[in-house]
Amino acid sequence: LDLITRCLRAADASSAETSRLFEGVDQLVEPETVREGEPAELDLDTLRFRTNAPIRALGSEAAPDLTEVEFYIQRQENAETGEVSSILYMRADPSLGGDSAAGGWVIELAEDIQSLNFGYFNGTEWVESWTSSDGVPKAVEAGIVVLDAKGAENPMRFSRIAPVMA
Repeated sequence: LDLITRCLRAADASSAETSRLFEGVDQLVEPETVREGEPAELDLDTLRFRTNAPIRALGSEAAPDLTEVEFYIQRQENAETGEVSSILYMRADPSLGGDSAAGGWVIELAEDIQSLNFGYFNGTEWVESWTSSDGVPKAVEAGIVVLDAKGAENPMRFSRIAPVMA
């Protein structure tokens, strides 16, 4: 959550609508494979935007001044054991506008993340999704649910609100 909020605080608010990028997709997913104790629908939001935050997770070199970042969860099933893992990823693309499947670096941030949820404050109310045509939000709440070592018996919930300083 620290990395997400640091990137949000430095979100780019380009005045040119064609070059602005801030997309938050609200996704409730019915998983094909459900872990014991998991809800029938999982909140697996995605958030993609441009940031001026220094990103040092790219190896020895820092990303350039402006980097496109995306935060998302990917669920994977182990073919041998049948166990499902949910991993929080960050994609960082300094080329701005690269293909999300091929552009930039993909960094694994955390395992055993049951859900990822974003909320957006437009200055008046909180909304569940955001598009670039709306500009950038005044603040973003990032929330995750982390599974404990025993699975979904005692999931831990964490959230943080980040003002967007753009």
